[in-house]
Amino acid sequence: MKKAKRHYEEWPIEEATRFLNMYLDSVKTTDYNKLCGIIATSLGRTDNAIKLRVKEVSRILNGEYEWPAVTPNMEKAVKAVRENRQLSNTRMGLLF
Repeated sequence: MKKAKRHYEEWPIEEATRFLNMYLDSVKTTDYNKLCGIIATSLGRTDNAIKLRVKEVSRILNGEYEWPAVTPNMEKAVKAVRENRQLSNTRMGLLF
């Protein structure tokens, strides 16, 4: 399996925020696998990296901090996007 160029790079908060907004903008109207592919291509990541981030966001929203590991930048991005979009943990959790 080929890894994306940026596979081992940490996700900066700006990229995490962009991922969250792209996901939330299209999750209701686009097939999950297709959406992950679109986001992966846009961010230079693999589909699996995007799917792992979706799981990470779900864990953050549910207060679970085991696997996959929760990264500080994603945690900050989730909080910022949730507040900016005025979404509750429950509502955002339903989308993830």
